[in-house]
Formats: sequence, structure tokens, C-alpha cells
Amino acid sequence: MDIGDPEVKALDRLAQREKTSRAALIRKAVDDFLARNSVRAIQLFMESLKRSIFLFSRNSGRKTAVHFSWSCSSSEEEAFGLWGDRKVDGLAYQKDIRSES
Repeated sequence: MDIGDPEVKALDRLAQREKTSRAALIRKAVDDFLARNSVRAIQLFMESLKRSIFLFSRNSGRKTAVHFSWSCSSSEEEAFGLWGDRKVDGLAYQKDIRSES
């Protein structure tokens, strides 16, 4: 670790006043720094978790295919599975459709 002379002198004065070693002061400073930053990491994680829960709960009220499949009209029932007997590669179909524009 590289520390300038003014900082070393300040640490020595503090160490003498606190009746401890310079190394002990540095270890405590590093421990405090890591503790503060790990608390921030936990706060960021919790904010992210709360945001995810909010977004899930907001989107969970939307209708999905499952909601609509229980009350199909006759035309929807006739259309359901219409392509079931076709052997279509989904990726190839997607590329083909996109290349038309």
C-alpha cells in the first residue's frame, strides 16, 4: 500500500494519541470502509428486490393467454392449433418475415 508522507505522519500522531499502532488504525479504517460499502450493497439489493416485486405485482393483473383460453368463441376454437400439423422452424420463419421489410 502506498501512503504519502503527510498521511503517514498524521496516522502516527493519531496512533500515539489513541495508544495503538499505525497498522491497527489502517485495519480499522479498511474494516469501516468495507462495512459501509457492504451496507450500501445490501441497500441496493433490497431496492432492486422491491422494484422487482412492484413490477411483478403491477404486471400480474394483466390478461394472459391462459385467461383467454377459458372463454374461447367458436372461431377462436377453430383457429386454435391451426398450424399444429405444419413443420415450421420458428427461427427460419422469423428471419423470413423480417427479411420482407
